[in-house]
Amino acid sequence: MISIFKKQLYGDYGDREAAGGQESTANNSRSEWPLWEVFIRSKAGLDHKHAGSLHAADAEMAIENAR
Repeated sequence: MISIFKKQLYGDYGDREAAGGQESTANNSRSEWPLWEVFIRSKAGLDHKHAGSLHAADAEMAIENAR
């Protein structure tokens, strides 16, 4: 089973106002696809292992690329 989680960094959600020195960085990151984390879990096991990271436009594309 593959689980996809969107990586949230401090400032990625909630108040969208950029701080004084971070305005240009915020504008550049909007043109990039978000980073998704890929985890693999065996059918019998409860734990999961980190398989890697990938950039994708949305969750559906991330799942397709992870496979």
